[in-house]
Amino acid sequence: MGVSTCVLGCLNTFTLCLSLPILLAGFLLRITANSPCDPIMYKPLLAIGLSLLIVSLIGLLGACCRVSIFQWLYLFTLFILIIGLLALLSVSGVLIKGGGKGNDVMGGVKEYELPMFSNWLKKNFVSDDHWEDVVNCLVHHDACGKISTFRTLMDFVTYKKSKLTSMEMGCCKPPVHCGYEYKSNTRWEVPEQGLASQDADCKAWSNDPDKLCYNCETCKGGYLAFFVKGWKKITALNTALLVILFFVFIIAACALR
Repeated sequence: MGVSTCVLGCLNTFTLCLSLPILLAGFLLRITANSPCDPIMYKPLLAIGLSLLIVSLIGLLGACCRVSIFQWLYLFTLFILIIGLLALLSVSGVLIKGGGKGNDVMGGVKEYELPMFSNWLKKNFVSDDHWEDVVNCLVHHDACGKISTFRTLMDFVTYKKSKLTSMEMGCCKPPVHCGYEYKSNTRWEVPEQGLASQDADCKAWSNDPDKLCYNCETCKGGYLAFFVKGWKKITALNTALLVILFFVFIIAACALR
């Protein structure tokens, strides 16, 4: 019994230590987001980290006080957490997909088309009702503020390759296929020969800082691409965490028996 209690205590300490960097990562994602409008999924990290922290504290209480009901509760909640992670990975694999690698424009700069993404993403993130709130947030927090430092088109292209997000690329300039001429900052003008395309995105562009290309499909596509990219990182973390917790659960179950 002493060996089992020691093993359970060590496992609980391990999961407790594991929850702290997950919580820290969630807080860092929230703090370092380009703006409050960024579709960064920090909430799942905070939820997973907090759940793991609570589970570990329950287990430590049971191991230190040798209260079997807490030890069984630890095992049960750990099992629920594993099932929850497995369900999250399965559901997200079906619903959160699309975007591909984007379309290369302007020497490696990428634009994303809205039809590339799943219907679920489009319905829940960029539908008319939701998108109006996103645009208001983008305008309020000056989502295209970085581009105000550019002086030439080359600055725009060079800076994009290392700094700008797909959301900023889709929302803060007209689509490349429209043929607008770059003038300064977020100012683009129609060339003398006219636009190369007359699609809805080309007509939607405005030099008004409160409008820009916020109502373009390329903006919505860039927004979803930014979300999918961030979610893939969280999925990789969840997969690694699921494997670790699975082995912890097996060892804990054997020790408790």
